[in-house]
Amino acid sequence: MVWGGAIMGRSEIVIRLPRCILVLKHDEIMAMLKVNPSIWAQALRRGKGYSRTEKAMSRKD
Repeated sequence: MVWGGAIMGRSEIVIRLPRCILVLKHDEIMAMLKVNPSIWAQALRRGKGYSRTEKAMSRKD
């Protein structure tokens, strides 16, 4: 993916906020999660729910 003249790899995530766009690399995200492990746990729970929803939706199709 090309964004703003830079090539975005798969290990980057783009977060669009009202007044800015954040681009975080894998290592940066991991460093932030190590500082606050409760965010990691919450994200895992959301991810599991997201996966279950996707699987249920694919079964309906």
